[in-house]
Amino acid sequence: MSLKCKTTLIIVITLIIGILIGTFLVAPPIARQRIRKIAKMRHREGFIRGLEQLIEPTDAQQDSIRIILVRYGERFEGVFERQRKEIIALMDSLRQQLDPILTDEQKARLERVARRARCLRPPPPHEHP
Repeated sequence: MSLKCKTTLIIVITLIIGILIGTFLVAPPIARQRIRKIAKMRHREGFIRGLEQLIEPTDAQQDSIRIILVRYGERFEGVFERQRKEIIALMDSLRQQLDPILTDEQKARLERVARRARCLRPPPPHEHP
């Protein structure tokens, strides 16, 4: 193998290793951070803070925008709560259908994933950032 081929191969392997490190070590924490930020938007205060940070209202706009965001924050919180209850009901129904078919190990895996997705347990009252 020529020196040029060896050099190219080393560069390609280094690039692949860098991509793998980025994919498995850096991307998951960034994704978790984004998920947490989105989850905070499910609650009135998180919704208000998130949109205020996004909008960056001027001092003159602050009070007017806050009044509107509070009103809509309450409505969004209600929508998310209804959606959460519906997901819980769907998961319960799904488990009833799957229960006679799945092994204990499969049931345990399903339960772990559902808990991680927060489909089974209610969130703490008003999680505030």
